[in-house]
Amino acid sequence: MGFGSIYHHVLVEETCDDEKKGNRRQSERDRHCGRRGCSHLTDPPEEAFAKVLGELKSGSFSCCNFEVPLSNKGIPQFSKFETLHADPEMIQGYVHAGFKVVSLANNHAMDYGPEALAETIDLLDGNGILYAGAGKNSPRAWAPLFFDEAGIRFAFLSFATEAFPGYGAQPDRPGIAVIRRDPLYGPTCVNPIDAEAMKEKIKAARKESDFIIVAFHWGLSQSRALTQSQLFLGRAAVNAGADLVIGHHPHVLQGMEAYRGSLILYSMGNFVFDLVPHFFGPATRESGLVKVRLSRNKVKEAIFLPALINEQGQPEFIDGKHPKSAEILQLIQMLSALQKTKISIKNGVGTIKVQN
Repeated sequence: MGFGSIYHHVLVEETCDDEKKGNRRQSERDRHCGRRGCSHLTDPPEEAFAKVLGELKSGSFSCCNFEVPLSNKGIPQFSKFETLHADPEMIQGYVHAGFKVVSLANNHAMDYGPEALAETIDLLDGNGILYAGAGKNSPRAWAPLFFDEAGIRFAFLSFATEAFPGYGAQPDRPGIAVIRRDPLYGPTCVNPIDAEAMKEKIKAARKESDFIIVAFHWGLSQSRALTQSQLFLGRAAVNAGADLVIGHHPHVLQGMEAYRGSLILYSMGNFVFDLVPHFFGPATRESGLVKVRLSRNKVKEAIFLPALINEQGQPEFIDGKHPKSAEILQLIQMLSALQKTKISIKNGVGTIKVQN
């Protein structure tokens, strides 16, 4: 048993104005927690992050996308190509890594139905891990999560455009926060009612927080290209008040965008990834860590550290001497340039300046 995939990792540093103090916050996105009997990851659960634990522990807090239910209850979703779940004991990997808040809006959270989702939420509550993006009804699933860290009031929201039919929470039914996506909705490919509801949630959160993080489960699997819905939702979230937008689902690296003083990370690929389906190519093993530095409650800069996922499904950072380092950095640089965002490469890392 093991961790399936953890699609992308972000670290945020909160600094005082003179930049001499550095309280950090880290955020790791999209993460599958594996399936019983289908893992190549070394047990125990704590080993998933063994090679990156130093960075994970270096922040004030961390967050990730919690990709599958941790439960042996429920039944698999009928007619879904791949349904995932993991043993409840796998929560110890998250606890050991120090995650504080997780995103639950994704296309596997409801793979084993409301019962498995409810057990997962109880497990998170029991281990002191906060969450957003799912709940016992739609008001709870769509609600922002508020918490304080290093003197900053954070709001965290989570939405998914990629979800199986029936996974969306309803006023009287558990599920996740789904923003409906379809080309028939017009140029944005997004349901206008859902998009407006998302913006209103962010605007309301803006009144109660200093810094807003919005997570989206979006895009096309194994595609470097951004979809119209990604571009629309990412920028709409910033226009509504988001400071940091973090995307997941494509399984491969995509570009970043500095937009109106905020930062959009469209996809950081996989991070912990011990599932090896035949249809996943080598690009799904390319990964990285993004460090986001804050100043005066705004994103100041972001630093990208390239990584590769080893045969055990664990991420390992690679320095500038590794032959894949320059390749991954130049890829991120090129993809971000398409969004008019400059990444400078030096000493084996990439840097984006968001605020002067």
